[in-house]
Amino acid sequence: MNAQNLSSSPKNLAEKTWHLRKSWKGRRAVPLTVLRRYEVWPGHRAISFWEWLWWMGFHTLRLAGLVLSRRLFEASWHTGLKHGCSEPEDTLLIVNDLEGDADIRKACLALKDRLAHLAPSTAPVLVTDHADFSLYSRTGWLVEYLPKTLPNHARYTARKRRYLAWRYRYARLIPLSAGLAGERELKDILEQGK
Repeated sequence: MNAQNLSSSPKNLAEKTWHLRKSWKGRRAVPLTVLRRYEVWPGHRAISFWEWLWWMGFHTLRLAGLVLSRRLFEASWHTGLKHGCSEPEDTLLIVNDLEGDADIRKACLALKDRLAHLAPSTAPVLVTDHADFSLYSRTGWLVEYLPKTLPNHARYTARKRRYLAWRYRYARLIPLSAGLAGERELKDILEQGK
């Protein structure tokens, strides 16, 4: 399915969005191995000897896989660093489904302009394997990059997609090809995700 077919047929775009949301929803299981490996410790403040001793004991149990920090499951991912987005539900996950450089560039720029009018309070996050960071810096979006050039890219990509699906579990999700669709179709897709 190419971008020209999607832009002329809202049914195809709506169908594609539905399948994309369904596939990402199926990956939302908690990625325990990733969370154990990359758990963030609390801020740097002076702690007493007894706090240090408690943290070392807890850390030992955590590394052994016997306990998990409650913070891992309760913490939300704040994507509104410079967008003014305060709620995780205001995050818009945009998944790249286009192939050509020209189509990706056109869709990103069109989507940026349309989102400024249709959904100004959202914090867009682009999930892509296309490395055009000069374009992404102009859009002002956060970018989750999934490179194809790694030796074990299939395993890495699958693991990172599971992590992103869990991390952005409250976000609305649309394909990047929605930027090539009409404004009415984009508005319908954004409202379906609420």
